[in-house]
Amino acid sequence: MNEQNQAEAPDPSGQQEKKGMNLFIYQIKQQTQWHILVTPDFKCALIFYGVLCVFFFLFGIILLASAGSQKTYEKRYDDICAIGTTCNVELEFSEQLSSPVYMYYNMKNFYSN
Repeated sequence: MNEQNQAEAPDPSGQQEKKGMNLFIYQIKQQTQWHILVTPDFKCALIFYGVLCVFFFLFGIILLASAGSQKTYEKRYDDICAIGTTCNVELEFSEQLSSPVYMYYNMKNFYSN
């Protein structure tokens, strides 16, 4: 009878309760979900990176072709206008420009703090 009372008696240290709680938390954290696990071998990686290389190579060729079709015109005006004055600069082009036309302003040998 004494052994039965000892087994049913609550644990004063609370170890049994901690074990149950740890098991509960472990079961929450370690859930098994359905997933696809891909472990590529050398052949698979070679094919993947080969296709990726061809894609980026073709993309680079397209970018180079489009950059080569751009026209650049420069107009120097520091010898036309005096420093500190407002002046108008006219741009004349020898050929017809197709739209869209973008204008960029470039400054060389300019120090700004």
